[in-house]
Amino acid sequence: MELTLKQKTAFGIGAVGKDMVYALSASYVMYYYQDVLGLSASFVGLVLMAARFFDAFNDPFMGVLVAKTRTRWGRFRPWIFSGTLLNALVLYALFAAPVLDEAALMVYFSVVYILWGVTYTMMDIPYWSMIPAVTRTPKDRENLSMVGRTCAGVGSALIAMFTMLLVGALGGDSERAGFRWVALIVSVLFVVTELVCCAAMRETTPSEMKTATVKEMFSALFRNDQAMVVVGSIVLINSALYLTSNFIIYFFKYDLGGAGWKATYTLFSTVGGAAQILGMMVLYPLLRKKFSSTQVFHLSLVLALCGYGTLLVFCLTGLSHSLALLCIPGVVVFACNGMLTVLTTLFLSNSVDYGQLKTGRREESVIFSMQTFVVKAASGVAVFLTGIGLDLIGLVGNTEETGPVAVQSAGTLLGLRLMMTGKCGIISGGERDTLSGIEDCGLIIACDKGYEYARAAGVRPGLLVGDFDSYTGPLPEDIPRLDLPAEKDDTDTMAAVRYAIAQGYGEIRIYCALGGRADHLLGNIQALSFCAERGVMASIVGGGCRIDVIKNSVISLEEQNGYFSVISLSDVSTVTIENAKYELSDARLTNSFPIGVSNRWKNGEARVKVKDGTAAVIRVKE
Repeated sequence: MELTLKQKTAFGIGAVGKDMVYALSASYVMYYYQDVLGLSASFVGLVLMAARFFDAFNDPFMGVLVAKTRTRWGRFRPWIFSGTLLNALVLYALFAAPVLDEAALMVYFSVVYILWGVTYTMMDIPYWSMIPAVTRTPKDRENLSMVGRTCAGVGSALIAMFTMLLVGALGGDSERAGFRWVALIVSVLFVVTELVCCAAMRETTPSEMKTATVKEMFSALFRNDQAMVVVGSIVLINSALYLTSNFIIYFFKYDLGGAGWKATYTLFSTVGGAAQILGMMVLYPLLRKKFSSTQVFHLSLVLALCGYGTLLVFCLTGLSHSLALLCIPGVVVFACNGMLTVLTTLFLSNSVDYGQLKTGRREESVIFSMQTFVVKAASGVAVFLTGIGLDLIGLVGNTEETGPVAVQSAGTLLGLRLMMTGKCGIISGGERDTLSGIEDCGLIIACDKGYEYARAAGVRPGLLVGDFDSYTGPLPEDIPRLDLPAEKDDTDTMAAVRYAIAQGYGEIRIYCALGGRADHLLGNIQALSFCAERGVMASIVGGGCRIDVIKNSVISLEEQNGYFSVISLSDVSTVTIENAKYELSDARLTNSFPIGVSNRWKNGEARVKVKDGTAAVIRVKE
C-alpha cells in the first residue's frame, strides 16, 4: 500500500520542526555563547567537538536500542515522542543560560550541550530510520526521502530567515533575552510538529528484526561501500555549509555592519533559504526527469564548488560588500545544497537494500545513526574551526559590557572576510574636498574631522581614528573606533596609515589632506614616504592634485591638461623621465634644489622612474 498524502504531510511537518531545532543549535550556539555571553570562541568550539566524539558512541547505541524496541506503537514512534519532549526542554535551557561567572558558565554550557546532543539523537535516528520501515517500494522511499529533506530545508530556512529579527523584536536591546524567547517558541513548535508526525505514521515492515552489537554494526557499515561513500559526501557537504553559516553572521554584523545589519543578514539568509527550498522542491524533480540521480549529484556538486569559488573571487576583489552580488553565488550554493541534501538521503536509504543483499542484514538503524553522527560531526568541526578563527582574528564578543555593537579592530574586520581587498582609503582632517574614487577602497578610515567629511559625502567608514579634537559631533556606536591620546607621536593620519599597512594593504589613498595646515601637509607627505619605504603604493588625492611617493620604482602618468613635478625627498635620487617636455635620463636630483618642477606631457602617457632614492611625483590639473 502506498503512503497517503496525509502520512507524507505529517512526516514532512515532523522534519520542519526537528530541523528548526537543529538549525538553531548548529548556527547560533557559537554566536550566543561567544558573542552574547562572552565565552572564548575556541572553548565553545572545543566543547562542540567533544560532544561530537561523545556522539560517536551514543549514536550506535541508539541504533541498537531502536532495533531492540518492541511496543504496540512500533519501534520508532516511542523514541521520537520521548526524545522530542526531552530535547525541547534542553534546547530552552541551552539558550536560557542563567547569569553565572565564567567558570560556572563553562560547566553549564558543556553539560547542557552534551545533553542536547543525546536527546536529539533519541528522536532523530528513529525519525529517519522510519523511511524503510513505513514504505514498501523504492518509489515510495524516494518520495518520502525527498519530502523529509525538503521540509527539513524549510525548517532550516525558517530559522535563518527569522531568528535574528525575532531576537531583536522580542529581546529589544538584550540579545540574551531575545534568544531565550526564540528558543521557547522553537521548542513548542518542535513538540507540536513531532506529535503530528507520530500520530499519522504507521510501520508496515515485519516487526521481527535481528539486532547486532555495536561492533557488528560498525563492521557492517564498513562492509557497505555504498553507505561509506554517501557518508563521506555528507561530511564534506555539511562541513562547508555549517562553516559558512557560522561565519556569516559575524561578517554581516561587524564587517558590513550598520544599524540595520540584522535586516541585511535576514535578507541574505531568506534568499539563501528560498534557493535551498527551490532546489529541493523544483530543481531536483525537474532535473530528475531528464537525468539519473548520480548525474544530478555530479552537476549539483560542480555548481556548488563554482559558487564557493565565485564568493572567494568577490572577497579578493572587494565585491563582497555588495549584497546584490553576494546573493548571486549564494543562490547557487544554497540551491545546489538543497539538491545534494535530498540526494544523499536517498542514496543512504537505498544503501540499506544494498547492504541487505551484500551482508544478509537489513540495518537501517545503524546506517541512519551514522547519518546523524556525521551531520553533527560536520557541524562540530565547522564550529570548532569557526571558534579558532574568531579567536585568531581577535573578535570582541558583543557582551552587555561592550555596548550595542562591540568595537572591533581593523585587523579583526579584515579577518572576517576570506581575504581583505588591496586598497585602503583614508579621509584626513584637512580642507574638505571631493572623495572621488574612494568607493573602490576595501577599507575606509576616517580621521577625526574626516568623519564629518565622510558623513557629508554619504560615505560610511569602516574605522574611525583620532583624538577627536577637531570633530565635535556625536560619534556612531556601530562603527569601530581607535581612540588616540591628544599628546602622541603620530598624527591621526599617520596612525591610520600604520593600521592600513599592518593589515596588508598594498595601496593607500589619502583624501582631504590638502589646503589645510602646511605642517600637516608636509607630515602627510612624510607618511607617503613611510609607505614607500615599506613597498606600499600611497598617494594624496584632492583639489585637482595628486601626490605619489615612490622609491626605487616606476610610475606611469596618464596625460592630462596640466603639469607634473618630480621632487627628491631623499638626499639624492636617480630619476628618469620619459615622454615629457623636459626629459631626464638617470639624472641626479637632490632635496635642496627643485629642478624637477613644472614639467608637461609630450604626447600621451609619461613615465617616471626613480632608483637609488625616494621622490614625490605631483600631478596638478589646470
